[in-house]
Amino acid sequence: MENTVDTQKFPEIWSRVTSVDAVPASSEVAPERDEDGTLRSLLDREAHGLARYRALSARFPHGAQGGTFRQLVQDEISCIRQLQLRYYLLVGDSYTPPRMGPESALPLTALRAAYAGETEKASLAGEAAVRTRDGKLQTLYADLSDRALRRAERLESALSAAMR
Repeated sequence: MENTVDTQKFPEIWSRVTSVDAVPASSEVAPERDEDGTLRSLLDREAHGLARYRALSARFPHGAQGGTFRQLVQDEISCIRQLQLRYYLLVGDSYTPPRMGPESALPLTALRAAYAGETEKASLAGEAAVRTRDGKLQTLYADLSDRALRRAERLESALSAAMR
């Protein structure tokens, strides 16, 4: 049997195979792992926001602010459900964020923490939307970023009203 391998091309081929450029980056190897972590991180942050808004709505059960916090609770629940669905479709398993309590019982401090949390979520979701290659995740992340910014605006108004 005759060897049909071109031995003169071997060094060139071998250098391509072993070059650093030929090895895919870790994000190319398993984008699911990156998305998996991003989804879990956003789920954890949404759950934290949900705990904050539940505590604030319990503290202000009546009036305009109570209504605002109840709406924020519903928005957080909606975001969590969307993230859980995407997580399940990507990973094939469920993820339930840990239950969290609010950090502060002082209303202004809790509002400020909620505002900071929403601006951070908006930034993280916006970055994830740019980074992902999955079209559905890109849409979800962009929507979550927009919603977090709208919640931050509502919290800013609530802070302004509370400081009067």
